[in-house]
Amino acid sequence: MTWKNLPVRMYVLVGSIDQTRSNSLLQNFGQEMREVNRQMVAIINTLITVGGSFAFGFWGVQFAYPHLGLDIAERMLLGLVCATIVFFADLYFIVKSMSDDEIEEKNEAKKKKWVESSNISLQKKCQ
Repeated sequence: MTWKNLPVRMYVLVGSIDQTRSNSLLQNFGQEMREVNRQMVAIINTLITVGGSFAFGFWGVQFAYPHLGLDIAERMLLGLVCATIVFFADLYFIVKSMSDDEIEEKNEAKKKKWVESSNISLQKKCQ
């Protein structure tokens, strides 16, 4: 074995083991970060809207109708009812957007397959 052949032999020995050359761990990092960001925004938005609706039901009625004289239990119940309605409305839209994303991904995959198959058929026609 000579020193000249060593790098080539090392590449031949280690080339098939190194998986980072063929499949990088950070290949879809940007897409995954956008997805996580979108999910975090949805969670924070839900928390803020549910909290705001509870505050509206708890304090808003007291400010709007002070002559009713609602005690703390009635105001708490009113706040929880408002927050529950808003929570289920938000949950509906979150689930709907998740299913829309899945449908969109399936459509993108179908389009990609169709484009690839049409490119292959065009190449065959041109030959």
